[in-house]
Amino acid sequence: MAEEKVFIPESMFPISKKRLLMQYIRWLPAKLGLLDKTTFLFQIKKINPDDIFMVSYPKSGNTWLRFIVSYLKNGTSKTITFHDLEIHVPDVYVSKDNIDAQKSGRIIKTHDIFFEGYPRVIYIYRDYRDALISYYHFVTSYNYFKGSFSEFIRSDIVLRHGSWKQHIKAMEKFKAEHPDRICVLSYESLLNDFDATVKPLADFIGIKSPVNWDELKQKTSFSGLKENENQHGSRFMSNTKTNFIREGKAGKWRDHYSEEDLQYLYSDKELVSLMAKLGYNI
Repeated sequence: MAEEKVFIPESMFPISKKRLLMQYIRWLPAKLGLLDKTTFLFQIKKINPDDIFMVSYPKSGNTWLRFIVSYLKNGTSKTITFHDLEIHVPDVYVSKDNIDAQKSGRIIKTHDIFFEGYPRVIYIYRDYRDALISYYHFVTSYNYFKGSFSEFIRSDIVLRHGSWKQHIKAMEKFKAEHPDRICVLSYESLLNDFDATVKPLADFIGIKSPVNWDELKQKTSFSGLKENENQHGSRFMSNTKTNFIREGKAGKWRDHYSEEDLQYLYSDKELVSLMAKLGYNI
């Protein structure tokens, strides 16, 4: 398997001329170590001590979790749309201006594993086989990739923000060194035991007000989020005319992989070991 490439933040969205000029000015200070490396790579002004970064390998439940966290922070009395997410849990690749405008209490979404630069982390992981299927649907909807699924899982796109293996290893290392600075949850645990998974997350964020759990589950269910997207739209539908929210199921990988594709994935014994450690049967 192709593996272990150096990765840097990338986006399908162009950087503004003003921010590009700022990056040119900051290049030498960043090179000399006078400017925080992560702020430079993310093209934002600074990282605050109380920032929380929401991190995942792509298509591992990050957007679902952004909705959950947004409702935890703001209550469930009003509907939060996809567009509102860029205020409540802004995407570092899309909403740099929103991030810079917020002074404190920021929760920032990213797919990059620069743990050394993150004050605190919420990390969500998912069965790699399911994540790859969802990732493939996403990049083909954007016309960002035009090959087959078999070609996709062998392509460099799956390494764009670091491999799944790099993600899990980096998360485990950070958790071992800084257990109080990270909250780890799985996509499958959100599906199977929502309350028990979200309550520790609420404590980690510091939610003090009571939560209407039934309403939270309904509004962040996949049927609820799909209805939300159909009614209010999203930047994904604006670009692709298709829903970002799909099935939201676990274990669907069995219907998509050829025997050759599985052999390709399983040829990486370290990957297989990590998947088994997280409870994913081979």
